[in-house]
Amino acid sequence: MRASVLLISVAIAVSGCATSPASFRNNKYTIGDTRLCRTFASAQEGDDAQFLSDVADEVARRGLGVEACGQLVRNQNIGVGVAAVVGAVLVAAARKGGGGGGAAGDSQWDWDLYNNAYGQPTWSCRGVQTGQFAELWHCNGLVKTDYRWPGPNLR
Repeated sequence: MRASVLLISVAIAVSGCATSPASFRNNKYTIGDTRLCRTFASAQEGDDAQFLSDVADEVARRGLGVEACGQLVRNQNIGVGVAAVVGAVLVAAARKGGGGGGAAGDSQWDWDLYNNAYGQPTWSCRGVQTGQFAELWHCNGLVKTDYRWPGPNLR
């Protein structure tokens, strides 16, 4: 479910990349720099010379320039790509019943204290029925004790 929301959010973010001429004229001072840069690139491909001039003026007013605009758009593209990959992994994990959010079949959770990879004591939440790690919010409100799973008690 959460992965689906993430994928929908990414799709919405990508779909609203450039601004139309009418929307730009009404909101040119409030749109973000990256969206302005995408609008600038779109205007360069179009045939509305006045729109291109207006967008170029706003880009210059903000001191962005062509190189800065290109970098902003590249950074956003990378972020959207990473979000899409993470979303796809979460969807796949959810379909397999894993993904760290508590496996299917867990209806109770409890804290577990163990040494992490650096030898430091670490509290994690686990599903009682499966023993799988779960998101910490499942254990909110529970007393941090470690009597359920075997291993060193590090308290």
